[in-house]
Amino acid sequence: MKLEADFSAIWNIANQIGATRSNFLLDEQVQPIDPIDVRLSGEGIDVNPEDLQLRGGIFSFEGRQVVLYIPNHTNRDIDKALIDKSVRKKFHITFCSHLEKMKKNKQFEKYKATNNLSGDFHIFGKCKTNRSSKEGDVNLDVCMYCLQKLNYQGSSDRSVCRIVRDSFDIPEFFSTYSSFFPYLPSGIGGDPNKADYTSDWPTVSANYRASRNYTCENCYVNLNSNKNLLHTHHIDTISGNNRPENLQALCIDCHRKEHGHMYVRHSDMQIISHLRREQGLTEKQWHKVLLLADSALNGVLRKLQRKGYKPPEIGYPLVNDHGDIVAIADVAWPEKKLAITIEKSEQAIGSWKTVQAEDLL
Repeated sequence: MKLEADFSAIWNIANQIGATRSNFLLDEQVQPIDPIDVRLSGEGIDVNPEDLQLRGGIFSFEGRQVVLYIPNHTNRDIDKALIDKSVRKKFHITFCSHLEKMKKNKQFEKYKATNNLSGDFHIFGKCKTNRSSKEGDVNLDVCMYCLQKLNYQGSSDRSVCRIVRDSFDIPEFFSTYSSFFPYLPSGIGGDPNKADYTSDWPTVSANYRASRNYTCENCYVNLNSNKNLLHTHHIDTISGNNRPENLQALCIDCHRKEHGHMYVRHSDMQIISHLRREQGLTEKQWHKVLLLADSALNGVLRKLQRKGYKPPEIGYPLVNDHGDIVAIADVAWPEKKLAITIEKSEQAIGSWKTVQAEDLL
């Protein structure tokens, strides 16, 4: 629909003060907010855990990453639960052994799915003394069985698991597995230029990236062909400190791993993996694989490393019997014809066996 508007009065004022005209382009599409996202970012949506999908081993609700929690704390004594974290129920990030046990015993309680990044969960219940109702927003611990199943940050080691539980950060967790999900929760962004930086930040950032020939200063991938995948990072994390010595050009993958609160699409991650491979920046050494592979695969790769697997290749092209590249494996063992792909392949690829992360967890 064409809109008609008369801006003559504004232009008259602009001409009087000597303002010059400049061309601009609205180059971004406005994405409508889905009602589901509004509900998920609040207290959440009532769900049955066994009805949810798993993507990469992570709970998925209509393409959105979620965590599960039980708001009703009546059987835990709501008075104590509101003041004592150890009394509260845990929240879940995958279908762990505890949930399997609950399913077997048909003891599922009323769970809510949420992608609220604040770390606060709304709980309620009745007091044991006078049966009065109380409620409040509190912090919950993540389930350690979930951490161990995903091997999140090396949590299959129980001593490490306790440390990860105590320092668990929900935005970082969502960022780590963002490649598995087409929708991002409110509050995670992939473009630092949209943050509350100085007014000249877009120019400062563009000039700095150009001065580094659009090359990541961490992994050294050259992104001249995909300049939008290179960010300018503030080393001291102070967004107003634009001194050159405080700036660093980082590809979106390295930037995500630096901050832990960024969303990276799988398609963008595959471009970076392909360019790293093409530019000879990947190595078949475990420490390099864990640094450069998609962070969503970190848990399963650490498990395979402990099982004695050799380091895989990153961004490996999968070829069919006719010699055509039909897919890019996120990681692959060519000698075993085994590949892990974040996006599930709907067709057989020659003699290759393609699996997803959840198949190996």
